Amino acid sequence: MATADQAFILVVEDDAQVRSLVCRIMAREDYDVSAVASAADARTAIKARSPDLILLDLGLPGGSGLDLSRWARSILPSVGIIIVTGKSDIGDRIIGLDSGADDYITKPFDTDELLARVRSLLRRLGSRAEAASPPRECLSVGEWGINPDLCALVHEKTVVKLTLMEFRLLTALAERPNRTATREWLLDRLKVDEDIGERMVDYHVHALRGKLRKCGIGDGVVASIRGVGYAFVPPPPE
Repeated sequence: MATADQAFILVVEDDAQVRSLVCRIMAREDYDVSAVASAADARTAIKARSPDLILLDLGLPGGSGLDLSRWARSILPSVGIIIVTGKSDIGDRIIGLDSGADDYITKPFDTDELLARVRSLLRRLGSRAEAASPPRECLSVGEWGINPDLCALVHEKTVVKLTLMEFRLLTALAERPNRTATREWLLDRLKVDEDIGERMVDYHVHALRGKLRKCGIGDGVVASIRGVGYAFVPPPPE
């Protein structure tokens, strides 16, 4: 199951069976999901609560799905839009993407593919928001600062470089000290598909601990939580 962080997904689909199916799929993945059956209801729902992602059918009563996509993009520039439709012609795909959609999947769709596209788009949206956000408070591990500009641990004039994955892992853990992080949640923060395997997290933890040892920091700072994941345990002040 993907870590959804309670992303809000709006399903816009006039077919009751498809609408119900998509809602069940999203709810099983712990997404916050709502659904409407028409373009007019979609506009009302979007005005009432901004979704993180819209799953949009093109053939809607009361208005064009393409027009709805353009309108949603105009008022919510950062919203994710995936068109889910029976129109499979390449021309329809191009028109759909040109309307402001981020992705396009045809019916009948494979459940795993739909979920993979949703996860992928939410990760991309998260990366955009992260890039646009103001600088975060400087994190540290004992006397060592976590420097995002250098992607490194820094103490006075000593710099220990981290790989991008090690940096993401350490930052994700350090932002939530003394709290357990599941491997699944960490995979999402590493911005890789869960299908790659949770052992990917263990590999990067092993490598990160090696870098921390170079800084004189013991393995217990990235503590193993058996059968679950890891936790960041700040070292005691010297």
